[in-house]
Amino acid sequence: MSLLGTSLTNFGLSVWVYEEAGSVMDFTLVAVAGALPTLLFSPIAGALIDRWPRKRTLVIGQLGSASCTLIGACLYWFDMLAVWHIIALVTVSAVFMAFLRPGFMATITLLVNKSDLGKANGALATTFGIVQLIAPALAGALIHWVGLQWVFVLNLVTFVIGIATLLIAAIPSIHSEGESSNASIIGEIKDAWVYLRSKPALIMLLGLTAAVNFNLAAIQVLVIPVVLGFANKAELGVVMSVGGAGMLFGGIFMMAWGGPKQNIHGVLYSGLVISLLIMLFPIIPSTYVFAAGVFFAMAAYPVFMACSQSIWQRKVDVTMQGRLFSFRNMVIGVVAPLAYVSSGFLADYIFEPLLMDSTLLSGFMSGQFLWLGELYGYGAGRGVAVMVSLYGLVCFVCLLLGGMNKGIRNIDIDLPDVEGDDELNEKQGSNVSGAAV
Repeated sequence: MSLLGTSLTNFGLSVWVYEEAGSVMDFTLVAVAGALPTLLFSPIAGALIDRWPRKRTLVIGQLGSASCTLIGACLYWFDMLAVWHIIALVTVSAVFMAFLRPGFMATITLLVNKSDLGKANGALATTFGIVQLIAPALAGALIHWVGLQWVFVLNLVTFVIGIATLLIAAIPSIHSEGESSNASIIGEIKDAWVYLRSKPALIMLLGLTAAVNFNLAAIQVLVIPVVLGFANKAELGVVMSVGGAGMLFGGIFMMAWGGPKQNIHGVLYSGLVISLLIMLFPIIPSTYVFAAGVFFAMAAYPVFMACSQSIWQRKVDVTMQGRLFSFRNMVIGVVAPLAYVSSGFLADYIFEPLLMDSTLLSGFMSGQFLWLGELYGYGAGRGVAVMVSLYGLVCFVCLLLGGMNKGIRNIDIDLPDVEGDDELNEKQGSNVSGAAV
């Protein structure tokens, strides 16, 4: 519930900033303020997640984010809200958000038996799909009909529901053995790094996941110019909605299935399917073809992420999960802005000019790449379409290399599961199997 409310507010504030300031730079600063503090604070948040009871961690994260929303709502109601207020509030809220996602994923391990982790992660992906599908449309409708103030109200209501659910939920409390409450935060972060180094297969899997997400992040920002090269804004909206529907379908499928016996097979095969689709569907400038490709690619993505997350939940000790999940999120999160910047530069200064007409392409490397123009066509968005296919190809190659790596390929077999999680669940009477989260 709180995820939906937060998404509504983020969308509403983005619209307000752009309309109020009329500056793309201000709009970008808000986005940076929402991402950078989470990345920078993740190591400290991870150590605190492992030190504190999980319920306390999640409640603090929710209360902090809710407080920022309440302050923003008051400023708006009294007609005092300014762009710098939003940047400051988003920055503080992002610090609290550093606790929520890794804390939530670490809590799932305590509430769900290992055999059901795939289904639980599928349920999480389903939630993300629902939010992605309805949040923009719902926020837009609320802003248009009743104003931004009611978006704030709805967000605060979802926070109240989320916090109340956490307070009544039966969440086991885990404390690291051999560590006192006065242990150094830096020392705990170092301990987590030493622990991760003892599991090189997880480091290789993290590298593969980061490489895949780098390519997918680049593609994410290129979808809009590709589609607008052959379609209008309404058709773009259809494509984006179809993508959300695909993610919802994939999450429901994963929730029902639970994933393969060896989770790495779900990571590799779903990733290869995503890559192959991304390579092919930009070739034909058709809304129907593009939407179909986006649907199936987004449907496979929850399988990829849920299976990857399940491996980490099964292979990492519960007393280390807060720190290692935070580190994992930080590594994956860092690649996104790098992908955004690099893909924008390549699109504007290399690929789009080359495919605008045949003149430049015929003179590039003695015309050896004229076949690209014949295959993709010329005009606005066609150079970016080539980029999307190339990112898909790079992603495909990364996954093939990952599958050829023995450490990654045999991670489910060679790297033993941590012991005691299921026994802890039974001891704590945790028969809610994730319902509380």
